[in-house]
Amino acid sequence: NQSFTTFRLTESPQFPLNTEVPPSIPLKNAQQAAIGQDNLVITPLQLALAWGALGSNGRYPHPLLVTESQDETGTWQTYQRSDDEQLTVSSQTTQVVRQSLPQVQSIREYSNLVLSGPDGSTNGWYLGLYPAGDPQYAIVVVLEGSQDLAEAENVGRSVLTAQSIIR
Repeated sequence: NQSFTTFRLTESPQFPLNTEVPPSIPLKNAQQAAIGQDNLVITPLQLALAWGALGSNGRYPHPLLVTESQDETGTWQTYQRSDDEQLTVSSQTTQVVRQSLPQVQSIREYSNLVLSGPDGSTNGWYLGLYPAGDPQYAIVVVLEGSQDLAEAENVGRSVLTAQSIIR
């Protein structure tokens, strides 16, 4: 249970836009939740933030998708990235976990097909950190209703590889 709380997987992200709110249901069995067989519901945004903390030596990032948006009155709202990221886990722990992840090209990654919902459909999840040695970018790709894990991996790797060319 503590790991889910540490990586903030049991709470809604602090975000300046409306986001999906996961249900607040206490876990019955943390070991079962770790393999997706309990009542823990995680959104891609929550996992991206946790993954970002893993990539940034334990510092939980503040999400920022846009720098400005216009409200219904026509006024522009400016959003600033916060520099007060909070430490969630030790740098040593994040390095050990990252080193345990497979590396393809210069990307540390994890991918898996997961059961989704009572109908037994599957989703392909891909998580990537780039560059592998000192991650600056984290990506989470979810392909709903997919049984082709390679497709999710190709999307994630393509985005990170394109990003490395642009830099």
